Amino acid sequence: MKLKNVLSILSTAALLYSCELFAGQADLLQDQDINTVMQQILGQHVGQNEINKQTLKDSFTTFFEQFDPHHIYLLRGEVAPFTNMNNVDMTALLEQYKHNDYSIYKKINLVVEQAIFRARRYRKELEVDPTHLLEQTKREMNGGAPPYQLDVNGVYAKDIAELQKRIRLDVISYLQEEMQRFGIAEVMNHPQKAIDLYESNARAFENTYLFTNEAGSPLPFAQQRSLFVTHILKSLSSNLDSHTRFFDKAEAYDMKVRLEKGYEGLGLLLQQKIEGIFVSGLIPDGPAAKSGSIKVNDQIVAIDGDAVEGKNFKDVLVGLREKNTPVVALDIMRDDKPMHVQLSRGQITLNEGRVESSFEKYDNGIIGEITLHMFYQGANGVSSENDVRQAITKLKSQGNLKGLILDLRDNTGGFLTQAVQVASLFISSGVVVISKYADGSEEFFRDLEDKEAYSGPLVILTSRETASAAEIVAQSLQDYGVALIVGDEHTYGKGTIQSQNITAENTDTASPFKVTVGRYYTVSGKTPQMQGVKADIVVPSQFSFMRIGEEYLDHPIRPDSIDPDYNDQLADVSSADKGWYLKHYTPFLQHKMDTWANSLPTLKKNSATRIAQNKDYQRFLLAIKQESEEDASGKGTVSRNVPPESFDDLQMQEAVNIVKDMIALQSQKQASAAVTPASPNQ
Repeated sequence: MKLKNVLSILSTAALLYSCELFAGQADLLQDQDINTVMQQILGQHVGQNEINKQTLKDSFTTFFEQFDPHHIYLLRGEVAPFTNMNNVDMTALLEQYKHNDYSIYKKINLVVEQAIFRARRYRKELEVDPTHLLEQTKREMNGGAPPYQLDVNGVYAKDIAELQKRIRLDVISYLQEEMQRFGIAEVMNHPQKAIDLYESNARAFENTYLFTNEAGSPLPFAQQRSLFVTHILKSLSSNLDSHTRFFDKAEAYDMKVRLEKGYEGLGLLLQQKIEGIFVSGLIPDGPAAKSGSIKVNDQIVAIDGDAVEGKNFKDVLVGLREKNTPVVALDIMRDDKPMHVQLSRGQITLNEGRVESSFEKYDNGIIGEITLHMFYQGANGVSSENDVRQAITKLKSQGNLKGLILDLRDNTGGFLTQAVQVASLFISSGVVVISKYADGSEEFFRDLEDKEAYSGPLVILTSRETASAAEIVAQSLQDYGVALIVGDEHTYGKGTIQSQNITAENTDTASPFKVTVGRYYTVSGKTPQMQGVKADIVVPSQFSFMRIGEEYLDHPIRPDSIDPDYNDQLADVSSADKGWYLKHYTPFLQHKMDTWANSLPTLKKNSATRIAQNKDYQRFLLAIKQESEEDASGKGTVSRNVPPESFDDLQMQEAVNIVKDMIALQSQKQASAAVTPASPNQ
């Protein structure tokens, strides 16, 4: 992630559930943990069970890339000696690694440290006159210029002059984004604060490689070592495949909250602005909202008496998380008046990113739209399955539910078991997913209950960003023929299964990771790995022309297939349990339907005609094609007529039209079946 993008994320709204960087000595990593953790990961990994020369060499490249992904710190000549090592050197380094000698990473980190100091020296020169930088940025903003995009072509700078240009453009690009977010006047009125904010966040990121605190003083040795080990584990693990990762504690905590949709905290949303840290929102039913003592736009001045002015935003969030007291005292400014409030911590359930539903009237009923952003499961019955089921029930209460669209366009996955449960809402019973592991063993995930929540015309709306667990739902329902897949030509293409120790009860808090343990296949025996789920009817989204997907990642696992299992041979069921399955499960297996497959030529033709005749959709397609060409070239296209985001949701509109066609075809078929020819006279 580009540094300016990192800074933007840190300066925008954030939930107060950031995890402390160092919770205590028990959570700190040591050198010996590298081998221990990697053995845990390799012991579960689907394709690799040891560190070899290539993996080790790749980890050097990854170490640099994780520090400088957009190449605004390092020179080609500094990186090349480590990334272009010959076979003899790598043989020696592999032996060192096997003997727990990680000195090569210390040499790499020394290069990183020198690059940081060099960047800081140049930024200091650059930031002497912040008004000049802001005036230039303002002129370009008023001229309608888009934010700077560095066209680095995936390579590091060749010399100091090029590197300095990149740093300068990165600062200006950051200022442009701040002006877009807060307004030109707001940034121009506080030139030094705007630059200080950039510098503060940049230094916070850099300090994790310098092993220093905010004041520039060295961290205690144990904390330095833990950071260093974290960098090594991240570099090693991410080279096993596209999805295996080692996490730092903040990343792990964020993942846990997203998967469980809950955390313990205050329920505040904070935002870093030019003038300071402000409350940007309150989590509904959270402690802060219930207290009534704090409001949106209140400025945070101090936390438990500790002033926040001059502190890095992330450090403020970390400080809140570190406080174990049940009550937190906040000094705030409201309408230029100082106030003191106290907030109690509590368990918070997040509704953001859960299920959204709506409908439109059609004929003598309604067509429902359900958007599911991810597959989650948390406390108090919170789960994607329950939310989708309740949404269907609510839609049915609004009228005759004649058709349904399940929108998975931005759904990138989550819990596998929840994907199975959501798919089960639309079939009677049967195999949903078969997972295959490194040792050749298979695990079957089934819908065991004959309790469909909905069985009418169904469209699964997808895009190139639809991934993982969302692809399970899409492909399994496509396999059974109960739904049509509508959207981009294919989905993301992630057909692998990851195990993670982040949401487990007895998680080793010092060693959070996820590891690819197997591949998954739906009942047809197909996997979406790399190839994605193919759309039955192509209705392009804004991602249609973009290079998004598993095939574009480093180290993707190749796809394969297994035998289909529509009749479910119960191969994994013990003889003792088979009787129950034969009585309560097998008789209710979902049969493969051909209704929509038979109607597909008509449905595709109707949709293609509508899109071709829809002037807005044609302008939209032109806009997204132009945007894709811009991204590929790294240069702006001045001929663009309208940005893609300015259009209505044309893809959803066409999905609704397809459902209407499905309803009409279903009605025709039912009417035809109801006409019984007269019996001949006897």
